[in-house]
Amino acid sequence: MYSKELEELIDSVLADGVITDQERAVLRKRALACGEDPDEVMIVVDGRLAKMQKGASPAIPATEKRGNIVKCPNCGAPIEAGAIKCKECGYVFTNVKANNTAKEFAIMLEQRIQKVSYDGDKTNINKVNEFIKNFPLPTGKEDMLEFIASLDARRRSKSNYQEAYNAKYQECVTKAKTLFAGDTDFTSLLAQTEKGYYAYNIKAFVIQHKKTIFIIVIVLALLQGFITFINNHDAPLNWGDVSDAIKEQNTPKVINLIGQKFEKTVIEHKGEIQIYMQRLINEGKIKEAKELGDAVKLAAPNTYITKPLYDYYLNQGDAINAEKYDVPLDVTDGDASSEGDVSSEDGDMPE
Repeated sequence: MYSKELEELIDSVLADGVITDQERAVLRKRALACGEDPDEVMIVVDGRLAKMQKGASPAIPATEKRGNIVKCPNCGAPIEAGAIKCKECGYVFTNVKANNTAKEFAIMLEQRIQKVSYDGDKTNINKVNEFIKNFPLPTGKEDMLEFIASLDARRRSKSNYQEAYNAKYQECVTKAKTLFAGDTDFTSLLAQTEKGYYAYNIKAFVIQHKKTIFIIVIVLALLQGFITFINNHDAPLNWGDVSDAIKEQNTPKVINLIGQKFEKTVIEHKGEIQIYMQRLINEGKIKEAKELGDAVKLAAPNTYITKPLYDYYLNQGDAINAEKYDVPLDVTDGDASSEGDVSSEDGDMPE
């Protein structure tokens, strides 16, 4: 019904058929840590207790209880004190007193923490940390699993004892890896706890440094915007990319780049454009020359950069296309026939 850790704690609390106030407090805290409604959990626990009491069977003989046990209830072999399972038949002792480390730890810890709250003596915090540090580790598998889960939940709760919880958790994990090397239950639990602890630390870091992170994000956004602004405003003034495309004779790229330039930039490189346009005409690439001429007219409509096309269509007797690329100009306006040099005039239409 609930998580494995919570169910095991509930079983441990119900083992003796009585629930103390301290046990109720521990259960409520564990339920909250596991994401469950504490009130709902307590209702379920009380229901289980009532059911146990209603159908209670005669007390189990002392010889069958873990702690006072002297013989295995399964095969009758002698049992050593502190044993978790029978060496003869492998019978595992579950729901026994030995599997109560997490419960005992929680009760004793709560008593010491409450003393700190009641006394208001901060020096008692060190005593609590010492208690956590010196608390003996369990040796049984189920007990160890429960204790690790308990410590993991505590080390992820902000308190004066967080470092002590984490140190105890690490100590417990080290011992578990030695005692239960390769056990899939431990492998699964440790993977889950480490993943959760990593996520907790990331969240805690973000919360603790949220102002700094916010400032860094804003600065980076502004920097990116500034770089984009510079690039966008530098591109229309930079002619190097067009010259490179002309050298590569990549007409589509030349046309695309010219469309991104300022009119003044296009005018300043009028001669280079006319020479390339004339080369296309000479090579019979009339379509490319015409597309280049159209791009130039859009980028710099008030200049006579398209003179090579005008001359070509005029010589072909195509008055319609010749007129399309004819723009009134000053008599000093340069063209492709003047050794590729651009006239000192800008070639703008006279007023």
